[in-house]
Amino acid sequence: MKIQNIGLVILEEKTGLPITMINIHLLQVNFESDEYQNMDVKLLTHDINGSMFERAEGENVLLQKNLIGSLARETKHEILPKSVDTVSKIVDHVEKFTAELLKKELESKEFQLQLLFQQNPKGDKNVSIELTEFRCYLITSTFLSLANFAALDDSVNAPPPKTELQNIHPIEAEQQKPTEVVAKPATQEAAAPAGDLNVRIAIKNIVVSMPSTIEKGDVNPQALSLRGNINLAMQTFQTPSLKDAQLAWSNKKWNNISEQAKQDNRSMKIILTLNSFDLFISQLEDLLNTEDFNKVRKRNLIMPFSLLLLRESFMILNSNKTKLITYNKTTVTLEKFMLRVSYSDFKLLFASLNYQLEQLAANAAENKPQQAVEGEITTEKKPAVTKEEEIATTKTETNDKVIPIEESKETKESKKEAEDFVDADFDDFIVANQGIQLV
Repeated sequence: MKIQNIGLVILEEKTGLPITMINIHLLQVNFESDEYQNMDVKLLTHDINGSMFERAEGENVLLQKNLIGSLARETKHEILPKSVDTVSKIVDHVEKFTAELLKKELESKEFQLQLLFQQNPKGDKNVSIELTEFRCYLITSTFLSLANFAALDDSVNAPPPKTELQNIHPIEAEQQKPTEVVAKPATQEAAAPAGDLNVRIAIKNIVVSMPSTIEKGDVNPQALSLRGNINLAMQTFQTPSLKDAQLAWSNKKWNNISEQAKQDNRSMKIILTLNSFDLFISQLEDLLNTEDFNKVRKRNLIMPFSLLLLRESFMILNSNKTKLITYNKTTVTLEKFMLRVSYSDFKLLFASLNYQLEQLAANAAENKPQQAVEGEITTEKKPAVTKEEEIATTKTETNDKVIPIEESKETKESKKEAEDFVDADFDDFIVANQGIQLV
């Protein structure tokens, strides 16, 4: 199945002109299955584009600036007398672009997004998602408008049906009563295993750029950008039951409860890697108007580095071997990290951060319901306290004081045993790095 384009256009309420537009160009879906209950689903998308619109000063023109996808593309649209005609003209422009893609025979490597889902008869599932050459210009107000649009409204309870049952004859009403069906007791059958789950997500050459408030005053503004590759792999496994775990550890003792963590009782494994990640400053004009990112002039604040995060979950027995608890082990490994900053760099960093916070605060103020405070605040006067009552209260407080008693040796030992007793889920964190350098 092929779909030429899926688009979403958000319009301004007063003018009816577009504010934001998101398009998924050339979506292909392939589905295959066989008689052995093997299933393959493949979803391909040529590219994903998101745009914002703003009116040009002194001109009857809408400027379309890309926020997601190819940032180099900027288009001008004439504002027609009717806003509906303006929107239709923009949509027609997108359809002409995607119609040319529909005629081509494209290979899998030419698609920006690839999603693959596989399932075998045992219930094991493999999910693979790959996103390549993805650019994003982070303007918080635009993305928040999309989030507000996606937020569901409060549910509306449907009114009861208008039927005049009171006019029905008693005998007819008795015949129209629904017959009660007696449910049969459910038989206790063992649930089929859900199967293992393997998920792999790869985002290659992602670039995220953040504007700053400095843009308003500078002739040639700068932008703060982040670039790198992200890989995420997650696996879930079926773990042994409580009886199997108790049998395996019936004749064994451990100095530390975490010694039970083995590959056989591992329930989940997550590996997150950041490769060739760097933070740099470049001219905004070069970033937006250059298709080949390697030609963008930039200055690194953080030199390319790699980070590995490994998180494993194990189902182990508690201290008295009566139930299974979750033991999470997290390891973070950071390669050599080099940071090179100056005063002007700090200025740009704080300006970019303040811009994002301003956008978040403005969005929160718009969505905050206006609460009208009515009525006066009344203060309740406390009755006066006589001198005799004050003396009696002081004596009572003195009698209620607890005099600390030194704990005995047996009490301290019993407390230590209670601290060593583990009966709930717990975590271990390990952090390792090869050095941090500031220049």
